[in-house]
Amino acid sequence: MNLAALFTVICVCLLAVGHAGAQEATEEALLQGFAFKWSAEPIFPSGMHFFITVLRPADQLQSAVLVIEAEGVPPQTVPVSVRTPHRTGETFTDLAYDWAFPADLSLPLGSEIVYEWRVLASNGEQARARDRAVFTDTRLNWVRSDDALGQIHLTVPENMSAEALRAALRPVYALLAEQTNTSPAFDIIVYPPAVPADGCAAAAEGLRATAPVSGAVLPCDQLRAEAVFRASGQDAVQAQAGAGGAAAAAVELFVDRFYGPLWDGGDVPEWFRVGLAEFLTPGVKGRYLGPLQRAARASGLGARPGAAVGASSGLWREQSYAAVLYLADRLGLPDLFELARSAGADTPFAEAFARAAGQPLDALWPAVRRWVLTPEGERAFAYVPYLGDTPTPAASATPTSTRTPTATHTAAPTLTPSVTGVLTATYTATRVPTRTPTPGPPTVTPRPPGSLNTATVTPAPVAFALGDPTTRSGLIAVLAAALIAAAAAFLYTGRRR
Repeated sequence: MNLAALFTVICVCLLAVGHAGAQEATEEALLQGFAFKWSAEPIFPSGMHFFITVLRPADQLQSAVLVIEAEGVPPQTVPVSVRTPHRTGETFTDLAYDWAFPADLSLPLGSEIVYEWRVLASNGEQARARDRAVFTDTRLNWVRSDDALGQIHLTVPENMSAEALRAALRPVYALLAEQTNTSPAFDIIVYPPAVPADGCAAAAEGLRATAPVSGAVLPCDQLRAEAVFRASGQDAVQAQAGAGGAAAAAVELFVDRFYGPLWDGGDVPEWFRVGLAEFLTPGVKGRYLGPLQRAARASGLGARPGAAVGASSGLWREQSYAAVLYLADRLGLPDLFELARSAGADTPFAEAFARAAGQPLDALWPAVRRWVLTPEGERAFAYVPYLGDTPTPAASATPTSTRTPTATHTAAPTLTPSVTGVLTATYTATRVPTRTPTPGPPTVTPRPPGSLNTATVTPAPVAFALGDPTTRSGLIAVLAAALIAAAAAFLYTGRRR
């Protein structure tokens, strides 16, 4: 290889690296001319707010356009007025545009939107800024937690523990999977009580969606957020107020998903659906008892026998729970879940109820009013369905699984050895040799899934991105130095020959 060929190879390599780095930078962002800064902010769920600052006063600008590219819609070129800018000064102009999503567009959360500003000055100079933004709900900082078992994936606010919530929901999922013989997967995004999941807030002009940083406002449609979550493959739940509110909201979703195929097209009343969800929600509901007893004494509990409990009632959720708890107490858990399975499209609820309870549906609310005032009813409010027994351990009209002391043989306390492994206080004069198994070598015992929740810290691989100007410049310099050193060595060797 001669000297000219060697230097040609060096130049080609340097140009190739420089071109690759420039191409990578162009794909990430583009800045030309007198553009200074720019941004894009989601207005969940209604649209996007775009902003740019250029280093020219408004009277020196001729025109401005914004090009928007999003999946599902053709590229849109929007003219932006430079005569009515967002803000202007002696050396700058701020331009802004609020893009309302088309009515038929439902972008999934995490969708990428590419946008480009093109601003033309009066003297012919042009400023361009091209970048990309991600559509999400920026009202909260979110934490994503995938379930290793593939059952309950969660996206929660950063101040909420996804692991604790999933642990509270595990027994609910297991019980419903057993009762319905199904195992659906859930991907849930949990909203706190103060942040509406639909993104809408009431205003004088109607429902409005607001960007949290810029304050940009667009009209809001509550159904749009539902379409966004569907497109994202997620279910949004609004946590109820108080401790355990997130779990309670998720359990309602569980009931709808597990029993939805069985109840589809049927007449299952809303009080039974909500009451069953409350019954399955972890935690004791003793706080419901006092208000329910006062309402029962005033004949204000289930005022219309047999009718669905009205949502306008102040005790709607509480008395829905009381009705389901009463059924669990009188029928037992197996019959309660059999009622839930059989009350579907093929069997009217009133018929399934009469068959399971042995009484017409019209008799339910008078019975509940009497029951909450009894000692058995009071004790039942300390029950959760994951204990395994029926709420009230006393005998009832319907046989239940009850432990009753009998007069059968009872072991008298003696000082003889027992299988419990507890040593007695009496020692014999001679110790009888016993054969003690020698511990075997340690074995690897697999732990059940989910028993190790501590993440193993793995050193992250070092990565260099050509899109980073510092990395790109360093790489070019190192390559150039290596090639120049190789050329010098080659020349030196040639001269010695």
